[in-house]
Amino acid sequence: MRLRRWNAAMFMGVVLIAGLCLRFIRLIDPHEGPDPVRVVCPMRVDIGVVLNGDTATAQVMIENVSDSPVAIGRFKPGCSCMAVYQNDRGVKVAVSDLRLAPGEKAIVLLDVRASGIAGILNSTTLEFQELPSSTMHFVVVTYTPVARLYAIPHDLSFGNLIPGQRIHQRIELRTHGHEPRGAPKFTSTDPVLLKYEWLQASVESRLEFAQKHPNEHLLGHLDLVLEAPSEPRSVSESIRIELSDGPNITLNAVAEILEQVALFPGVVVLPIQTAHGQKMTAQVECRSRDGQPIRVESVVSDFSPISGIILPQSNGDSGLIELRYQGQTRRSGTERRILKVVVEHVGVRKTLDLPVTILPELPSTNTR
Repeated sequence: MRLRRWNAAMFMGVVLIAGLCLRFIRLIDPHEGPDPVRVVCPMRVDIGVVLNGDTATAQVMIENVSDSPVAIGRFKPGCSCMAVYQNDRGVKVAVSDLRLAPGEKAIVLLDVRASGIAGILNSTTLEFQELPSSTMHFVVVTYTPVARLYAIPHDLSFGNLIPGQRIHQRIELRTHGHEPRGAPKFTSTDPVLLKYEWLQASVESRLEFAQKHPNEHLLGHLDLVLEAPSEPRSVSESIRIELSDGPNITLNAVAEILEQVALFPGVVVLPIQTAHGQKMTAQVECRSRDGQPIRVESVVSDFSPISGIILPQSNGDSGLIELRYQGQTRRSGTERRILKVVVEHVGVRKTLDLPVTILPELPSTNTR
């Protein structure tokens, strides 16, 4: 009797498992593919070169390639600079929903207001949805904004300059879609860093340029001479460039002027002392950025546990300093000191600050 019951239970279990397997096989039927394609449109549309602030129009063609009608809606521009509409007998009509018969095509127009850095490709997107399904479509719209008046390069950045260093830089001035009248006017703000000379383009060079760059005009070149101030500091300066009939730009330049002589590393951190009275050493190198010979004369310390020893120099433009430290008393806090390093560089004596940080000692962990 028990054997019959057990056989019946086994039979029911096998039937149940077989049913689940059949259902699972139906769910993953390899003959069932993805939803058929019903709507096609371009993935990317390029408008081309557009003047900053102007509005250009792009066309996006949407086609129903299925055998049944398709509804399209929920058009969403990627930015506030885009408007989506259709042309209905010369009248702009905002697009809400479209219904396309099998094989029917529709053209959606996109008005895009250009903005961005001149000469750098910019992009935005348009998305819409098939209704009532959730199939989404995306179109990337690209364009290159340009200015009526622009400079190449536009922003200048100079780093790691030494006092008195001179750098030459040539700037090319162009206009786009605008025939200039007369020479530009230049106004420099706080002219400490930049000195310039304007070179008007010749007729021959303008004609040659126009053949290579349609709808653009070459004005000329601005030869800049950057002369770093005599003292280390950060400098920012700008030159405003104006044309008599409207367009204007501002050319910006920034520079970081560093000391001719520097210590490496600039800050010394002495490791944590693990034993009372332990001796520590650290090396600091004094270098000149201009390659001129340098000589370390002395190291002045106002903290007796730290002393500086000048090591023999390996070459003419650097000097080694060895800092020596020996703990005198047990300390619980971080201590900071400033050492004075006196160097001679091209006949001039300079005093450099060397910050030193001494970390606190750890309590003894010896146990007996």
